[in-house]
Amino acid sequence: MKIVVIGATSGIAEHCCRIWAVEGADFVLMARDTPKLERIAADLKARGARSATLAKPEFHDAAAIKAFADETIAEGSVDIVLIAHGWMPLEQHKADMATADRILQVNAVSPVLFAEAFAGPFAAARRGT
Repeated sequence: MKIVVIGATSGIAEHCCRIWAVEGADFVLMARDTPKLERIAADLKARGARSATLAKPEFHDAAAIKAFADETIAEGSVDIVLIAHGWMPLEQHKADMATADRILQVNAVSPVLFAEAFAGPFAAARRGT
């Protein structure tokens, strides 16, 4: 079973991955905090995951999101995609319009783009969650 986890350092994602790891899942893990992501990947392997590949996030570029999905699927069929990422900066930065735009891109637009990037191939293959 191949599982893509976007936002793999979130608490919900990490706990879901622990459940799937004991089933011997193969993971593609994406998150901004590389050291934490590396620790999670090692933990999942210790719990029984067959593999845990790390991916760098690109939340602001629709073409990069599509390319990530296409490349991930080309490397082997994907069974599950868990989208669990988000970003909320410190309170004092919320009044800045550029930061507000980035918050919307990461928290609202990019989850839809990731879902769309994987949904088409899932529908074509008549499989995937």
